[in-house]
Amino acid sequence: MTISNLQTLTKPQFDAQLRAFIEQFEGNKPLPYYDTTGNPTIGIGFNIYGDKSPMRDQVFTQMGILDTDVDMRKKLSDVINDPGRRTRALAAANNQTELNKINAEMQAELDAAYGQSFSMTPDQINTLFDAEVASRVSSVNTSSGVDYSNELIALISAKFNGVYGQGTIDALHLSDPYEARAEAWYQIRYAHVAGQNEKRRYAEAALFGLYGQGQDKGNRGRSPIMQFRYEVSLI
Repeated sequence: MTISNLQTLTKPQFDAQLRAFIEQFEGNKPLPYYDTTGNPTIGIGFNIYGDKSPMRDQVFTQMGILDTDVDMRKKLSDVINDPGRRTRALAAANNQTELNKINAEMQAELDAAYGQSFSMTPDQINTLFDAEVASRVSSVNTSSGVDYSNELIALISAKFNGVYGQGTIDALHLSDPYEARAEAWYQIRYAHVAGQNEKRRYAEAALFGLYGQGQDKGNRGRSPIMQFRYEVSLI
C-alpha cells in the first residue's frame, strides 16, 4: 500500500511544475560551475564530476563530443576533474566572488582544450533534462506507487538531490495511509537536512504535504509525533 489522497496533476501540469520546481533549486546554466558540494556541474544540475561519470558522457554527447572523440573527452575530463581546483572551490563555497573566479578559471581551461566555448545550448539542456526526468519519474513511480501529483514532484526532487532512499520508500508503503504520509513527510523534511539543503527539504515537505487532498485532519497526533522524533534526534 502507499499514500492516498494525492494532490493529483495532469501530465502537462506535472511536467511544467516539476521543471519549475527543479530549476528553482538547481538553476539552469549553460556554462560549467562548481555547485555547493564542490562538484563541477552544468545545465539543470547535471553533475559532470568523477572518474567515470555517465552524466558527463551524456553532456559530451549532447554537445556533439562523441565517444569516438577519445582524446577530446579525456582532455576535457582532466580539466573538469582537477583535484586542486575542486578543493579550492569547496573552500570558497560561501564566498561567491572567489567561487566566480574559480569557475572562470575552469571555463577558460575548458575553452582552450575544446577550441571553442564549452557551453550547452537550451535545446541540448532540454533534451538531456527530459531524458533524466523520464528516467527518474519511472524509477520513483515504480518504487513509491505514487502517480502524477505534487507528492511525486517532491519525491523526484529528492531523487535529483540524492536523498530519495529506502527510508522514504519504506515509509510510503506503511499499511496505514495516515502513518505512511506522516512518516514519508518526516523522511523528506528532516532525515536529510544538511547545510544549504535545508530550504529545499522544507519546500519539498511543504509540497508533499503532511495531509493529503481532502484527508481527514482530525487525527493531528502524528504531526507533533514527527516533531518529537526530530527533537529527540538532536539530543
